[in-house]
Amino acid sequence: MLAQRTKTIKEDGKQITKGIAMTTLINTLRADKMKALRGNGGGEWAKSILSVVIAAGQFVAMADKKNRRKEPTDEEMLTVLRKQVQSNAETLDLIKGDQAPARLIMSTKLQAENCLLAIYLPVELDEDSLRNMVVNIIGDIPEEERTMKSMGRIMKELKDWVAEEGLAINGKIASGIVKEMLT
Repeated sequence: MLAQRTKTIKEDGKQITKGIAMTTLINTLRADKMKALRGNGGGEWAKSILSVVIAAGQFVAMADKKNRRKEPTDEEMLTVLRKQVQSNAETLDLIKGDQAPARLIMSTKLQAENCLLAIYLPVELDEDSLRNMVVNIIGDIPEEERTMKSMGRIMKELKDWVAEEGLAINGKIASGIVKEMLT
């Protein structure tokens, strides 16, 4: 998702290689929206979904009173994407079982929207993989230090590893597993 581009320029007679614009999640979303507009990426449907997500991300960036920016960070965009997917999932739960034609169409659209948005989200570790990772982290801690006081340290190591691998975790499930193994 994030790729560093470089550009060689001449400055004071010397050739210098400088980093230029990083590809951010919002730029990826914009590029995919343009593909959809041109007809080779999902059409009008994908364009409208991506437009809503991009606008929500820009709103989040502009609403930050301490650090007002035009462009949202990748973390802010991931939060917007997760909220949209969660909102769709909650709506799907509410209309589950309703066989009215309009509800079936709505259900299909929401499922398709979640499939599209999932492309931009990092893969979330399942509970078994998460449990194995926590076991490995706790195994590296000396026996006498394996108390609830070390929970923050374990969670930090887990989050650092997950970020390094480009994955995601459910924090509630992770902290539950850590608590279970420490008690």
